[in-house]
Amino acid sequence: MLKRASSRANLPEDPSVATSMALTGSIALVAAGFGAAELLLHRVATPILAHVPHEGPSTPAVSVAWAGERALGGTAILVGLLVLMLAAGARRHDRGLVAALLLGIAGTALALIEGGRVASLAGHLAVGAAVVLVAGPAAFRLGGGRATVLAFAASAMLAGQWFFASAELEGLTSASSSIGGGMLTPSLAEAALVLTPIAAACAELADRSPSRVQWLVAVLAAVSTSALLARSPGYTAIVSLWATGVTLALPAVLYVASVSSAALVLSMWLVRAATRPLAAGLVLLAVAGVAPGAVHHNLTAVAAVALLAWPTVATAARPVAAASGISTTAGLAPHVRMGVNG
Repeated sequence: MLKRASSRANLPEDPSVATSMALTGSIALVAAGFGAAELLLHRVATPILAHVPHEGPSTPAVSVAWAGERALGGTAILVGLLVLMLAAGARRHDRGLVAALLLGIAGTALALIEGGRVASLAGHLAVGAAVVLVAGPAAFRLGGGRATVLAFAASAMLAGQWFFASAELEGLTSASSSIGGGMLTPSLAEAALVLTPIAAACAELADRSPSRVQWLVAVLAAVSTSALLARSPGYTAIVSLWATGVTLALPAVLYVASVSSAALVLSMWLVRAATRPLAAGLVLLAVAGVAPGAVHHNLTAVAAVALLAWPTVATAARPVAAASGISTTAGLAPHVRMGVNG
């Protein structure tokens, strides 16, 4: 069980703080929705339809591709707005967080420069540093299960950034080396990404019990994933690679557990206003993937980690660390926690 806060000092008293948190949380959910649409339409449906034999222009394929492009652009705009909102909300109480978020923006901008290896190298290193600077202090403040989730999420995003940075460094030095770890680095990123929802589910289950419907969602996700892996493992791996950069090279049971855990925690987080930003963070983590397919998703990685650190990135409150569990209401006044937890 979570420790009860000893006072109301941790509860933001300024109404503007609550308004800012609500607005930021809403933007996060919309960004996650656009990100999910991009993932399904732009990265999965469009390539699949492009490989389906047909004569002449395929109207459904064109429509899906058009929708996917719009979702991609919408995600880019909303993620940028989200990071700016997070920085604005933290400006009065956590200048280190503001600096980290702005560093992520600057790094993404540098990585956008075409043909500039030095700029791209600096950009990926800056994004990696931003991920560490966002996740590190938040993990220390939260402790327990939340810290584990943040550690896995940050490790996945950091390994992906290092893979790109090392490639640019090797290009600058005109020498082939193992500085990037070859395929080891993306494998580590994939393992950390797969383990993130599993860690989240373990922490959440230590704090509260899911409903029967939520368990059913998890079971259906596990059965569906198992069926796909059993029926068409090769094609499923290709689609997974298109969507998130995940190769499915690890034991299949890990992917089944990861997908079912993600379905479980998302169904639990989305029903409570206090934890919806966490759900948005988990979705955006998948959108960022092992290796960002679009440069602006370097910033998506920063935003995803920041949302998984919610509410430490949104308010001046320093939540009371729980022995285990992932509730974002830790550290809030008791009557508020009871109201949120229903």
